Amino acid sequence: MLQFEELRLQLQALEPDIKELSSALGLDKMKMEIEQLEQRAAQPGFWDDVENSQKILQKTGALKNKVAAYDELVAAYDDTLALIDLANEEEDLSLLEEAQSELESVVHNYEKQRLQTLLTGEYDSKNAILTFHAGAGGQKVNKTSSAVRLTHIPTGIVVASQVERSQYQNRDIAMMMLKSKLLEIKEREHLEKIEDIKGVQKEIAWGAQIRSYVFMPYTMVKDHRTGFETGNINAVMDGDLDGFINAYLKAASLNKLNNDFPED
Repeated sequence: MLQFEELRLQLQALEPDIKELSSALGLDKMKMEIEQLEQRAAQPGFWDDVENSQKILQKTGALKNKVAAYDELVAAYDDTLALIDLANEEEDLSLLEEAQSELESVVHNYEKQRLQTLLTGEYDSKNAILTFHAGAGGQKVNKTSSAVRLTHIPTGIVVASQVERSQYQNRDIAMMMLKSKLLEIKEREHLEKIEDIKGVQKEIAWGAQIRSYVFMPYTMVKDHRTGFETGNINAVMDGDLDGFINAYLKAASLNKLNNDFPED
C-alpha cells in the first residue's frame, strides 16, 4: 500500500546515517575501552583507591550507556521496518498510526544521538549556574528597581534586562537572552574562544536577533537562519533547543544558512 511504501522509503533513507553514526560515535573504540576498564576493575586491589575506582566505574557505565543507546536505535529501526512490512503485506491500515509513530521515534532517537557527536565542545557538559542580582537592598543595578542581571558561571556570559516594569518579566527575558547566547556557543563549537559573544547585553534589538519570540496573541519561536519554528515556546524557555540545533547543523552542513534577518 502506498502509505506504508512511503514510510518504508523514509525509514530506509535513514539506514546509511545510522551506520555512519556508529563511526561518528566511535563505538569500536568505545567497546575496547570498556573491556580495558573492566579488566582494571577485576584486578586485585582495585578498591584500594576508592575515589579512583568510582571514577573508573562511572566512566565504564557512561560508555556502556552510549553503546546500549545505539544498539536500541538499531533494534528500533529493525522493529519498525518489520512492522511496516507486516502492515503493508496484510494491508492493515489500522497499523498506520503506530508505524508513523515508531518512525518518528527512530528519527528523533537518531537525531538526538547524532547531536551528541556534534556537540562535544568545552561547555557542553557544564551545568548552567546562575547568579541573580536585582531589586532594592544595595544591589548593583540601574536606577530601575526591576532590572535583572544574570551571569553564566562556566562561560562568563552576562545578560541584563530592564525593559519591563516587572522584575519577573525582566528575569524571563534575561533568561531567554542567556539561553539564546548559550545556543550560539553550541552552534559555534569549533571556535576556540567565545569572547565575541561575551559581555552584557542591555537591550533586545529585535531586528538583529537570529530568533523571534512571539508570546501573544499566539506563541511561536522562529530561527530566521534556518526557518525552523515551534509553537511550544514554554519548552524552548525551559531549554528544549534540540530542534533548533539540529536545524542549524543541517543547514550549515548544506551551506543553506540565511544570514539576512528580518527587521521589525
